[in-house]
Amino acid sequence: MNKHHVTPKARGGKGKKTVYLPEDFHEAWHLLFKDLKPGEIKFFIRRINMLVEKKKEINQKTINKEQKRAKKTVKTREKEAVS
Repeated sequence: MNKHHVTPKARGGKGKKTVYLPEDFHEAWHLLFKDLKPGEIKFFIRRINMLVEKKKEINQKTINKEQKRAKKTVKTREKEAVS
């Protein structure tokens, strides 16, 4: 079992909420989602699903772009919720 930070350590998750995951699941998680936070992962999955439904080609460039979009969109929504 590996300790997984719900908020990635690289994004301030040190000592915060953690869960234990099987090692292979933990590795797969980071391959798929890199350092996305839970809300960003939900947005990312919806975007990828939309692209699949539209039969768009999904390659590494598309995945990287959508991961960045997820971070930016969720951050914007969080700021709007506070104001």
